[in-house]
Amino acid sequence: MFRNQYDTDVTVWSPEGRLLQVEYAMESVKQGSACLGLRSSTHSVLGALKRSVSEHASHQKKLLEIDDHMGIGIAGLTADARTIAKWMRNECLNHKYVYGTPMPSGRLLTDLADKHQRTTQTYVRRPYGVGLLVASYDKNGPHLYQTCPSGNLYEYYASAIGARSQSGRTYLEKHYETLNDASRDDLIMHALRALTGCVSGDVELTKDNGSIAVVGKDEKFTLIEGDELQPYLDRLELEGGTGGGDDDDDDDDEEDMLAAINGTTSRRSRRNQLLLRRHQGRSSAHMDTAGMLMRGITEEEQIAMALALSLRDAEAARVREQNNNNDGNDNDNNNNGENDVSGEQTTDGAAGEDNVAVAAVEGGDDSEEAGNDGDGSSSAPAGQETGEENQGEISATDTNHNDPLSEASANAGAGGDETQDVNQNS
Repeated sequence: MFRNQYDTDVTVWSPEGRLLQVEYAMESVKQGSACLGLRSSTHSVLGALKRSVSEHASHQKKLLEIDDHMGIGIAGLTADARTIAKWMRNECLNHKYVYGTPMPSGRLLTDLADKHQRTTQTYVRRPYGVGLLVASYDKNGPHLYQTCPSGNLYEYYASAIGARSQSGRTYLEKHYETLNDASRDDLIMHALRALTGCVSGDVELTKDNGSIAVVGKDEKFTLIEGDELQPYLDRLELEGGTGGGDDDDDDDDEEDMLAAINGTTSRRSRRNQLLLRRHQGRSSAHMDTAGMLMRGITEEEQIAMALALSLRDAEAARVREQNNNNDGNDNDNNNNGENDVSGEQTTDGAAGEDNVAVAAVEGGDDSEEAGNDGDGSSSAPAGQETGEENQGEISATDTNHNDPLSEASANAGAGGDETQDVNQNS
């Protein structure tokens, strides 16, 4: 059974009882960048990751204001979201013009769900390929709604939609019970922590791609982006870099956080930020720490993993340094051994030449003494003959690489005896 036989029109049912065109529209929501929302008893907060088509293009808006008491976060087709936002603004203006009060969020969202559903029942229109998270505050308190291209409408304490939103959803499910009593800043920090798990491995959350919106009691819909968001990101980095120390260290960390919020980050906090970025860069090749945090790992376990990675890197650096030192010592020893061998060979050769020269001189002296004792005419040829014999024996000794000193001495003695015999015979 082929799917393409039943997905040519939105009104065609498949044998499994499914509207495939509607499912395709819901799939486009999953392909959009992550968007999340959460609420307490006094405020509702939206958070989103903005995308950019290239490095030279600006980021697309993900959070849109509908009225002073309402705003939306989108995931999916941005063009469809703009059309829906325009319709919602017109509805709010008409209600305020007629009744003089802000439009209740529940009524507006019910009409929006009906608008979604009508596109699934008429063949001339396709479903909207966008999902919305709507944060509002009215006389009944804060609200957080989620819409779907199928026409379904849900109200949540906390939710996340879009690509890689499962990590943020897991974090929110783990902490949603504590959100009811959370303050405005605590809700913003929870939203940023959840967004950290939704970014891809080679991208980090910054003031350019992050966006936060807040609406609550005595506070109109407020968008926090750019430089206004940076203090909260600094606080997030400091929280990620703090470890389990004593009370004095905890007090110092709290002071650093306050300094970051006030825009006067101290030298110690800057150092902690650099260390945190370095550890994040080293650990990104092995694991997505933030992603693991969103999947259920506590902050204490994350700190323990960061310390373990630091110790492992330090141990690896120490081993590399030790290996380099050992290689250097081995090279020095090899060079010294070669120098010793060549020095010994040179010394032995020089000693052999000196011994040969001494032997030749001694042989010549003996020959002269023998010539002086006998007849001068007969002793000179004998001495020359003896010198020639000694030189021949010395040359043979040097060629055969024997002991030059002993053989030269023996030759010198033999030459002296022969010279004495010749003199006596003469």
